[in-house]
Amino acid sequence: MFFLRQGIVLKSYAVSSNVLSTTDDIDTYNFYVGLVTSVVIKPLLGLVGAVVPAVLLCFFTRLAMQEKSSRWTRYSLALLGNIMLWLLINGFMALYVREETVRVEVAIKDSDLFENESVSVTAAGGASSGDTILRSAMEMPDFAAGSAFRQCRRPSPRRLPAQLDYGFQSRGWLKELLPYAPETTRTNTLSVLLDERVDSIKEMVMPMKLTAARSLVHYAMRATDDYFREQDVQANASLFDLSDLPDNFDSASSDDVRMTQELVKATTAAMSLAVNTRTHLRNFSIAESSMEFVQYPWETDSGNLVFEGVTLELPMGKDFLRREVNFSNDTTKSVVYGSKASNGLFEINAKEECGRYGCVVSPVGAALTTAPADEGSQVRVLPICFNENGNEDYEATMNVDGSECKHRSTSSMLVFSFAKRIVGDAIRSSLVNDSTGEALVVKLTNARKIYQVTAGRLSWDTTDLAFKYDASCEASDCNGVAFPLSDDAQVVIVGSSHVPVNDLTTYTPSLLLWTPLVTSNAQEVDMSDILKSDFVFPRNFAKSSGWTPVDGSRCERERGVFMDRVQSLHLYSERSLQPAYQSALFWLFQYGVVKQKISQSMLAFDTNTKYVDATLSVPHHSATLTFIGCAMMGLMGALVYFGGKSREADVERHFKPHHLARILLDDEAFSHKLLKCDLLNVGNKYLNSSELLDQFEISGLVLRHRKRPSGVFIVPNAQQSSATPSH
Repeated sequence: MFFLRQGIVLKSYAVSSNVLSTTDDIDTYNFYVGLVTSVVIKPLLGLVGAVVPAVLLCFFTRLAMQEKSSRWTRYSLALLGNIMLWLLINGFMALYVREETVRVEVAIKDSDLFENESVSVTAAGGASSGDTILRSAMEMPDFAAGSAFRQCRRPSPRRLPAQLDYGFQSRGWLKELLPYAPETTRTNTLSVLLDERVDSIKEMVMPMKLTAARSLVHYAMRATDDYFREQDVQANASLFDLSDLPDNFDSASSDDVRMTQELVKATTAAMSLAVNTRTHLRNFSIAESSMEFVQYPWETDSGNLVFEGVTLELPMGKDFLRREVNFSNDTTKSVVYGSKASNGLFEINAKEECGRYGCVVSPVGAALTTAPADEGSQVRVLPICFNENGNEDYEATMNVDGSECKHRSTSSMLVFSFAKRIVGDAIRSSLVNDSTGEALVVKLTNARKIYQVTAGRLSWDTTDLAFKYDASCEASDCNGVAFPLSDDAQVVIVGSSHVPVNDLTTYTPSLLLWTPLVTSNAQEVDMSDILKSDFVFPRNFAKSSGWTPVDGSRCERERGVFMDRVQSLHLYSERSLQPAYQSALFWLFQYGVVKQKISQSMLAFDTNTKYVDATLSVPHHSATLTFIGCAMMGLMGALVYFGGKSREADVERHFKPHHLARILLDDEAFSHKLLKCDLLNVGNKYLNSSELLDQFEISGLVLRHRKRPSGVFIVPNAQQSSATPSH
């Protein structure tokens, strides 16, 4: 039993990682173990039946030999035997054959580092990343289709597109890759207003190096200009130079408050100059704008993966959203924009521009232009260029034709994200009547349009994944990047050679040529060629109790479906930061492979070989119980062997004729397996020599009634000898 507790190896063999188990062999072994166990049980029963009665007779003589016994006495004596039997057979009954892993040979092959098969997701995880423009990358297109209840029913003049395009492969595990935004803390986020009067702010700790912050501010301002500039307008990079920074700015630490203040003031001055000199930026209110610096580091098995970003929040002027609608019945007759409309009022024709979840409008009634801003929310990336010293080169990265980018980074890239939203004090619905009928109008109070532009840098460390996960390298290159999924039991890994950084297009003044990660096509160009691409959602207003969902005969069917898809699949972006780093991570791991963790330092690769032993063993507790039973049986046997002689007198004292019959019959209480009985006297007369009772047989019986002692029956031997036993 001791060796069984440690385990006896019956067979050793290798199992590939794609084989779940060798159940046939194990079942066969367990079948034979069951056969052997069933053979062993019978001798154990006999052993208990011999030892326990002998112990009771020798050391519990009066109890064992009493002529009449109570029910509790009989139960107690039976229980003792059953307990001893249970202890003895516990270990034997628990015998089983199991697989025991001896070692695992881990090997990485090319298939572990690259996968190029798009997988659709069939369910939403309900995580915060699903509340961004990336939702439909993680869900089936029809997953969030709205209910037909209270849908718009009026005929529509045209179909409206509502879709997104992604620059990365869709994977079933995307919803598990960073499902929640990192927590905002004082160490990873700094938010400031674009105000030259920042000297009064005494606590400002930059979450990144000041030089990195300056570069990202440069990128953000250049991207803002490129985003709103029409294609026939020349770029002006010099306009965004931060030339007023102190000479010792590069050597300052991130907790140098004065240098951070200088960076904010220089940014404010550059943006103010741009707004005053660039026509396409003139409607921005720099005095109400803000800037946010973030650094999100993730510790992964391959090293650090870091996103650093700067987000410019740029509100349009207070008078930008002003509009009044004149109706003919419920159709728009004319629209008045700007200063001709009432101050703080923006009206919407519900029939032509709304659905049950919100509206899509044109703020100023402008036609579609060549400015990338008219394309809607989007995320794009650019490669980062290094100089000869291996440092990031801003001039080469943002060079007009990319000719100066001689050394590309293979472990970092720039991410640009653009978002917009409409907010306000109140939104309400009301009926407007004229001589021709009535119309439902949605009125916004003090509505503001706000843009966000994020420029970020995603950088990652690569490592030898074979060394990291204690594997042999059988791939062409085992260097790669790893990132844990949300359940911490899986890791997505991708080989360095399968991260397509060399496919990124270099900078060009035409932003639409930058490599896209997310592009939207959720807009309408109406019958008058007016672009409608700005969404109005009641939740973005401080007071929305006056809003009544527009449905049924109040709105057009196609626009209702359009707004349902826009809302349910989140085909818009109101915040630019999270889509920036989230889509960049999706792009980085788009060819990644998800692997299960075997341990903290080992993954289940495709060609892992597991060496296992088929081991015959007994659970520790079962073996312990059997040890106890064997020890007790040994102790009982020793007591009977060495102490039985001293108990003979006590046995003789309680001996009755019926005990003699029980001994001759060899019943359970007086088993001959361990007891040997001698006949010493008959009728209180000692014999000349003792005789073993085994040498005698019963030749007659005297039966006396217990309740009537006078009732005696003698059965002579002669009469019994002629009887024939029945079968």
